[in-house]
Amino acid sequence: MSVKIVKVPEKANVLTLTSPSFTMRRPLLHNSALIPSTAMEAMESSWNTAFFAERPITFSLINDVYVVEEGLVFSAEGELLQSSITQHSEGEIHRGYTAVQNALKEQKVYTSHDPVILCKKRGCQNYGHWLIEMLPKAFLAKLYLDSPTMSFAIPAVEGKLQDTINQSLDLLSIGGVSVIPISDSVHRFASIIIVDGITNHGTYMSPLVLSCLDALSARVNSRGVDRLLVKRVGIKSRQITNESDLDNLAADRGFTAVDPSGLTFAQQIQEFKSASKVIGVMGAAMTNIAFAPSDACIINLAPAAMPDTFFWFLAGLRRQKYTELRCLQVGPVRGTAPWDTDIVVDIKELESAFR
Repeated sequence: MSVKIVKVPEKANVLTLTSPSFTMRRPLLHNSALIPSTAMEAMESSWNTAFFAERPITFSLINDVYVVEEGLVFSAEGELLQSSITQHSEGEIHRGYTAVQNALKEQKVYTSHDPVILCKKRGCQNYGHWLIEMLPKAFLAKLYLDSPTMSFAIPAVEGKLQDTINQSLDLLSIGGVSVIPISDSVHRFASIIIVDGITNHGTYMSPLVLSCLDALSARVNSRGVDRLLVKRVGIKSRQITNESDLDNLAADRGFTAVDPSGLTFAQQIQEFKSASKVIGVMGAAMTNIAFAPSDACIINLAPAAMPDTFFWFLAGLRRQKYTELRCLQVGPVRGTAPWDTDIVVDIKELESAFR
């Protein structure tokens, strides 16, 4: 049976914010010849957009809904709301649809009777996606829709990321009984608010994201570190085969090595808050460049085939100097994507990037 996808009705809109326009510059690229044509094409459309016009961010209140998978929202009639689809695969959509059909037959009870802000979307297992694409929804909702009965539906994940999610909410004075962690199974809500327009992964990121990050940063003191080498510890993919060469060069240049995976959320902000130069492998930990100053120099060590504009958007909105050093990929795939291999950092090109 096919899934019927419908738009949220205009009458459901309870608030519209204006995301301001902004300009962007192409990243400085080193070893761009290594980038496959398919990956380059995926990034070029964004990189070549110098001006992003203002656009609306909408808050829509929908009654009697079912939330499943990573933030898919179905109506009481079993129709999928288009604005809740965020990079979900067809398989995930159909799996969610089947689960909701079963829940409709069972008349699943409400998870909450109060209005709930949906702060879960595709990619909720990733620190960067949470910090940039989900947490700002909670921040803006609290800022403009705050009420004593409002709750926030957040991802229920495992391990340190759940602690980080909770710590970030606490820094924004959101937490306790107002937070509802939801798994990928079906949850029924009497009413839910869908926030749409803050980001479109890969093609857009609102400057209003920075207002959330600034609110977090304002609550944490800097540790005073000037130059950071961001380590990728405990992760199988995107390891550097010549890491000792990178470490030696970074040490000679006065960089301090930091492993964000061993820090609390507040400590991560502390490390990056005063950093004027940051080097690291493209991945979730580099999301913390969002807390670095506006004049910081960022060098992202990217696997050649990784088609990513997420960090370019972050650095551009912050007005940082952003460089990507594309790296040769070697060995087997150690993750879920073809760019999750080991990489070789071209030390000569890195020295050139420093200059």
